[in-house]
Amino acid sequence: MKRGVTSVAAGRLSSLAIKDGKLFSWGSQADPARITRFEEVANMASRTPTQVGSESDWSQVSTAEATMAAIRSGMLFTWGVNSSGCLGLGDEIARAVPCRVGTRSDWTSISVGHNYMLGIAGGKLFSWGMNTRMQLGTKRPLKACFPIQIGEDEDWTLVSAGRDHSLAIRDGKLFSWGWNGEGNLGTGDRYGKSKPAQVGRKTGWTYVSAGWGVSLGIKNGELFAWGLNLSGQAGFEVTTSVSTPRRVDSRADWEKVSTRGTSSFGIANGSGFLWGRGMPCNFGRGTPLTPGEMMRTDDSFDWEDISMGDIHALAVKGGELFSWGSNACGQLGIGEPDRRDFPSRVTFAQ
Repeated sequence: MKRGVTSVAAGRLSSLAIKDGKLFSWGSQADPARITRFEEVANMASRTPTQVGSESDWSQVSTAEATMAAIRSGMLFTWGVNSSGCLGLGDEIARAVPCRVGTRSDWTSISVGHNYMLGIAGGKLFSWGMNTRMQLGTKRPLKACFPIQIGEDEDWTLVSAGRDHSLAIRDGKLFSWGWNGEGNLGTGDRYGKSKPAQVGRKTGWTYVSAGWGVSLGIKNGELFAWGLNLSGQAGFEVTTSVSTPRRVDSRADWEKVSTRGTSSFGIANGSGFLWGRGMPCNFGRGTPLTPGEMMRTDDSFDWEDISMGDIHALAVKGGELFSWGSNACGQLGIGEPDRRDFPSRVTFAQ
């Protein structure tokens, strides 16, 4: 097992990470939609990473809003807010601790969206939770409290759940479905899709990230974006939406991307790059980044992983975890409430 921090996930007010196979969480897991007194939530939040359970075989984490998911030895666990049955446990009751979803032990990919989830088990594609905009990949039901299989294919490799739309890769081909009001499905139109539709005809897709009305993807090392670009989160100078994948720059060594809200982060040849106008993109500047402007985070070449939250970011660099952005509920994990404009190292209790 690889040592150090191997998986991270930034939500709205909370964070998750896996270090040396152990699962940690911090920040607030309160439902943002039900917060009436923010001060009480902030006071109850954990400001440093706290280990969840005692197991040391966790492999992947994902979170959005206040809903969490993690994979351990091929088993899927979920907890937190359970709107529309998005925990996949058969009801809509919130859970305070990780609960196993079904009996499968072959989960390989999980992604939490806005009140729904996508997952891959045994190469098969599953979805559950809210389906008001066909984000589950089917017209009916309007919500699913258990994982339902989408299609019959058994070679899916990666999923990404956004706010109301979904992306997935199968055999190097990119597929999308759900809401398409900003052209964020990349299919050249603005019509929603009730089942996975291939984006273009080419293969070579290796990584995707579905955000809030925007999509990012890497194909043969090249970075592409489509959908909403009002704040420059797609990476283009023009702020109009784009309905088909458009290449962002001339590099051909992109490895990972993450987008959420109005912020995006990418890793190319181990270097970190930011674009957009969200709080994680301020990076100590007096003025926000302009659309089409991409900023390198530092001079290093050892960035490994990234997760953009609504107002904060987590990134792995040289096996260590760094965080920056808003910190009102301790979601940066640095032990104090002050925000950070630059990456700060997160320490874990031994």
